[in-house]
Amino acid sequence: MTWASTAKGITRWAFGSIMWLGGYCLWARHHGNRQTARILCYHGINPSPRNMYAISTDDFAAQMRHLAEHYTILSVDHLVNLLRKGRPLPPKAVAITIDDGFRDAYTHAYPILNELALPATLFVPVDMI
Repeated sequence: MTWASTAKGITRWAFGSIMWLGGYCLWARHHGNRQTARILCYHGINPSPRNMYAISTDDFAAQMRHLAEHYTILSVDHLVNLLRKGRPLPPKAVAITIDDGFRDAYTHAYPILNELALPATLFVPVDMI
């Protein structure tokens, strides 16, 4: 890690902290464009996660149930199409993505997503095909 990258990281953190503590984030949420969507990105779904980027299958299932009950789940394609066409987004719009193309996306995440009828986008690194 270089000095420049460390300084850049500290600057971003400081700027973000000032914006948050100064109330700008709250102001922007209430006065800015209300057309918002969240994109949740998962990197691993396993019964026993082995790294900090993975989530347990039980936690993933609980999160998906919560999302299904309280949010409007869109595929990334649908979300992008709405944004490109300037159409309004549904309230509490969320897209679910799973990165890296690991087998657990099929063996652990897919059954949960399928049971709840939730769309998700799987991103597979081309070099791994």
